Amino acid sequence: MSHGWRMYFLAIIAGVSCPLAAFAESTAITSGSVSVAWDGTAGTIELRGTGTHLVAEEVQSAPLSLQTGQQANLSTTIVTSTANRSFSATVSGTTYPTVWVKGTLTFTATPFAVPSEPVGSEHFFSTPTTLAGQFFGYSDQAMTKQVFALSLSGSGVSTIGPMRAVSPDTYIMRSGGVTYRLTSAAPPPISSADVGAGTK
Repeated sequence: MSHGWRMYFLAIIAGVSCPLAAFAESTAITSGSVSVAWDGTAGTIELRGTGTHLVAEEVQSAPLSLQTGQQANLSTTIVTSTANRSFSATVSGTTYPTVWVKGTLTFTATPFAVPSEPVGSEHFFSTPTTLAGQFFGYSDQAMTKQVFALSLSGSGVSTIGPMRAVSPDTYIMRSGGVTYRLTSAAPPPISSADVGAGTK
């Protein structure tokens, strides 16, 4: 086999075994949030970084009860929903007005001990959280033509509530949900916020 034919053959093999793909960029998320509704209805995903703005939806259920003394863990992996709709996205300063997106976001939260509070009171509980994930955009609804691929990281706070103390050892959620909020500042320590007596 001549040198020219050998090079041509190797080029064909390289083209078959290494298809073109969008370059995966690493992006730090410094603001935005992901909300998980208490009743499993569609929640929103909106994340921002330098020159980057990502929007999507997800459908996931929040924990509906907590037990006093329990080590509660709000860690979860959220996958974008497959709703038949497109979004606008900005990635590294480039805006894509119509893209179909999919992503997987893993939130790792610091577990916290659920405190005992008076029966009838309602509370939000917050704890530091980190984010690691992937986010992809496609120019077609079949998601075969990828236009961007991102590796995401960030930190912030996860908050659950309002949780109503229905007995000395049990909290129940009847509204609200869990919010994962990303910040550029260091997350605060584990905390709780009294929102007052709830309504029956």
